[in-house]
Amino acid sequence: MAKIIGIDLGTTNSVVAIMEGGQPKVLINNQGSRITPSVVGFTDKGDRSAQAARVAREAIEAGTKQALSDLNAVQPYDPGKPSEIKVEFKWTGPVDKLRHRVGVEKLDDRTIVSRANDWWTAWRQFFF
Repeated sequence: MAKIIGIDLGTTNSVVAIMEGGQPKVLINNQGSRITPSVVGFTDKGDRSAQAARVAREAIEAGTKQALSDLNAVQPYDPGKPSEIKVEFKWTGPVDKLRHRVGVEKLDDRTIVSRANDWWTAWRQFFF
């Protein structure tokens, strides 16, 4: 009887399965996992290693955890003061609705601008 094998070759990971007794069975790789990294790297000796994707993923996760552990390490975005937000709508309805708000000015039938001392206040004039 012919053997049936199915391979899902993904960009990051791949899976291999065979048919046994009319049911698919996902094969386990030599590292004990059902998914196998699609990325192959080479060791210093020139040997192939499928560890590249797993190691890269672990490095990204560790870097993300480190970056998020101290939120003061990255300064919040500050677009400057005073701030101006200009919005052009596809139709005139929103302009007519928002043009009477404090700090909001109608430039033409479809465009309004919100000006304030800081970005948050300028944005808030549109939505609250």
